[in-house]
Amino acid sequence: GQSEFLPGRTREAKWQARNSLTKMANRHQIKFGASYMSAQVDNLFPRELAGQFFFRTAQDFLTNRPSRLDQGYGPTLGLNSFRYRARGAFLQDSVPVFGTVTLHYGIRFDAQSLPSPVANAYPSHPEFRTNFADETESWAPRLSLAWAPGRDGRSVVRWGVGRYYNPLPMILYAGPLAEVTGLFNRISVDCSRALCPTYPNILSPEEFAHAARTSSNVTIVSPDLDVPGSLRTSLGLERWLNPAMCVAVEAVYARIDHAPRLVQVNAVPLGFAYGNLPVYELQSPTRRYPDLQTVRMHVGDAQGSYRALTVSTQGSAQGALGAT
Repeated sequence: GQSEFLPGRTREAKWQARNSLTKMANRHQIKFGASYMSAQVDNLFPRELAGQFFFRTAQDFLTNRPSRLDQGYGPTLGLNSFRYRARGAFLQDSVPVFGTVTLHYGIRFDAQSLPSPVANAYPSHPEFRTNFADETESWAPRLSLAWAPGRDGRSVVRWGVGRYYNPLPMILYAGPLAEVTGLFNRISVDCSRALCPTYPNILSPEEFAHAARTSSNVTIVSPDLDVPGSLRTSLGLERWLNPAMCVAVEAVYARIDHAPRLVQVNAVPLGFAYGNLPVYELQSPTRRYPDLQTVRMHVGDAQGSYRALTVSTQGSAQGALGAT
C-alpha cells in the first residue's frame, strides 16, 4: 500500500519584526534588541489514507492474505492548520577589563506560544488535550572573553560559555493536533481477529468508523515537552596573516538536554531482550491505554552531547570572499 508519510505538504507563512539598539556609556557598549514573529502553518499529512497492508509470509503475500491493515481517515483528509507566535529579547554589555581583555556578558529571553486542540475526540483521556502547554519560556545567560595577545593586534583568543535554546519544531504538533481533535484518525486492524479487505481494497468510511472503536492509533504530547537546550562552551583563535587574510580555529563542546523524541507508550515490556533490544507486547490487557492500539507520545527527555573542531579562512579583495 501507500507509505504512511506520503503524500506530505507543509506551507508556513511567517512575518517577523525585530530591532536592536546600541548605546555607548563610558567604557561600556550596551546592546538591546527585541523580536516578534507570527506564523501560520497549513499541513497536509494523510497518513495511511490509501491503506498499508502487512503480510506474515511470502506465501500470504502471493495469496493476498494480509495479517494487518493500517488505514487513516478523517473529515479533512489529513489537512490541518494552526498558528503560533514567538517573541524574544536580549541585553548585552561589552567592557574592557584590563589590558587587551574585553568582557562580554548578557542574557536572552525567548517565549513561544503553542497551539492546542480545540476539542478532544477521546473524552475518557482528558490529558490528551490538557498535556498541551500554552507557552514555553527560556532564559539564556552568556559570558565570553576576548584577548588580543602581542603588540601587533593581529591575533584574538576568544572563550565563551552560555545557555542556548532552539524553538520547538512546530511540525511535531501537526499530528497530535489533528488526531486529538478528531480531524484525522488512524487504525490498525488485526486480520486474525477481524475481517480485513484484501489489497488494494480498503475499509469504507462506515467500516472504518466501526473498526475505530477498538483499533484506533493516536499521537499525543507529553506535559514535559519543552524547548531543547544546551550548555555550550567554546575556545577559539583568530590570526590575521595580512590585512586581507584571516585564519581561525575553534573548538566547541555542548551538553544537550530536553531534546524531543517519539515513544510508543502503549507497549508493555515482556522482561527479556534479543541482544540489547527489549521485547514488547502490543496487545497486553495491562497496557497503559487498553482501549487504544498504538499511542505515540512526543516527549522531551532525550540528552546528548556535541563536539566540533573547525578551521576556517576569510579573505577579501575589492569586496569580500570567505571560505571554511
